[in-house]
Amino acid sequence: MMLSLHRLMHRPLHLNFLPTLSSPLLRPLSTIPSPELASRLTSLRIPLPLHTSILKTLKQGGIKSNSDIKNFPDAGLLDLASSLKTVEIKPETNITFKLPGTRSQIINVSSEISSTLLQTCLSDPVLSEYITGSCSGTASCSTCHLYVDEGYEEPEENEVDMLELALGYEEGRSRLGCCVEVKEGMECGVPEESVDYWT
Repeated sequence: MMLSLHRLMHRPLHLNFLPTLSSPLLRPLSTIPSPELASRLTSLRIPLPLHTSILKTLKQGGIKSNSDIKNFPDAGLLDLASSLKTVEIKPETNITFKLPGTRSQIINVSSEISSTLLQTCLSDPVLSEYITGSCSGTASCSTCHLYVDEGYEEPEENEVDMLELALGYEEGRSRLGCCVEVKEGMECGVPEESVDYWT
């Protein structure tokens, strides 16, 4: 016999049966490669425009977790990249990033137009030291906070809610990298607080 709604509402809650924060049930599925995967694909000389397509293909094939992807052989990744080379490669542009702190410098990064600033940062060995994208690009944290000086557009309300929690937030300049598409000739900055937060 089915339990009544009243009994269901008053049953004791067994916390040991709840999924943990690391459970796939609670972890948002991402189409943005993790810094580890991006670095690995780059070391295999797989072009940046193929990184997202490779991750999507792996997930469609049933590989869901980072640990599964970590165990995927390099030869398989190279074969997959080879089969995806027929995919349309979008044009690239150079983005200027100003780094903070004692390492303050300006670097130019080549990025695929219409990819996100977060994807660009995670695929670069220097920028990925500052920009982590902890929520996997779902705009539910502020660890991809950047200053956009050229190419700035007004963020939507949900992005503003997260930006107001970001270290070094500046109205009219701050954006989440996961919410900004790469455009021709963008100029961006990494907040000084990004250095303080991780050191």
